[in-house]
Amino acid sequence: RPVLASSSSGPTTSTKRNMIANILDLLGGPDKSQMVSPDDALPGRSQKMANIEGLRHYVLGNKLEEVPPNHEVAVFANGCFWGSEKGIWRLPKGIHSTAVGYCAGFTPNPTYEEACSGLTGHTEGVRVVYDPSQVSFVDILRWFWEAHDPTSGMG
Repeated sequence: RPVLASSSSGPTTSTKRNMIANILDLLGGPDKSQMVSPDDALPGRSQKMANIEGLRHYVLGNKLEEVPPNHEVAVFANGCFWGSEKGIWRLPKGIHSTAVGYCAGFTPNPTYEEACSGLTGHTEGVRVVYDPSQVSFVDILRWFWEAHDPTSGMG
């Protein structure tokens, strides 16, 4: 069998840890376990997302910004909106529309990339317009808490 010689000039354990940490930083971006401060948040922009006015929900067919009479609006912020939005469509009745976006935060009108960077202070959320005579807020909350794991990093 070949014998590998050890070299005292190789990387130290500390150097190896730093190299791995640097690679992970490149893959994952900044430390998202800490909220960005308002002073360090990205600047954003004053205009809201283009082409939203009059836009209809692709699955449900209703106008995204419309809130019909006797309907209520709730926002569910859980870290990742795609699965939550799709789950809410599956409730048997009473959902008028859903729209994904960003909640709280410091950066005005962030892009998807900006919000995912961890440098805006936002979380992803789903705006739900629903008819309380057909589906109760409690039923939507029940679905949310059964589907949402608050201990996971992305909801």
